[in-house]
Amino acid sequence: MKKFWSGLAAVMAMTAGTAQAADDTLIYGSVGVGGVDGSQEAYKRDGDQLSVGYSFGYYFNANYGAEIYTRSLAFRPFGPRRDYAYPDTHVGVAAVYRYPVARMFSLNGRLGIGQTKMSRDDGGHAGDKTSVTAGVGASLEFSRHVAITAGYERYSGINTGLWLLGWQLGY
Repeated sequence: MKKFWSGLAAVMAMTAGTAQAADDTLIYGSVGVGGVDGSQEAYKRDGDQLSVGYSFGYYFNANYGAEIYTRSLAFRPFGPRRDYAYPDTHVGVAAVYRYPVARMFSLNGRLGIGQTKMSRDDGGHAGDKTSVTAGVGASLEFSRHVAITAGYERYSGINTGLWLLGWQLGY
């Protein structure tokens, strides 16, 4: 847990001092769905899993921001019980970067740190793992406040990758 809090402090320090004019700032929320795969036993036995992700963030200016996010990494509503540890959910913080390519299109990058909850279907808690996360993506922006996003994220501590297609709303 100490790694998580020191990572949070590092992300906030990286983004501190970048605030500009108030019209460049943007508070946003996003939701996405996609698939997750990796070298964990859950993915070897069960194949790809469905993922749902949520983010809440703040752009300090037109390019730099920070966000808090959560992702499900093993959503499987049906199937046999898993008697082995699997990555269940991931919660973290990330520094985000937006690079406008055209009037309605941007490339995005992210670097963060978070905690992955490892679970078992028999009710046992298999511990938590700290992971550095990195991701790339793109967004189609219909306005400054509405965008469709697509991206890939990698979680180093659990060797898992995640594709998400989502919707972002800002204020």
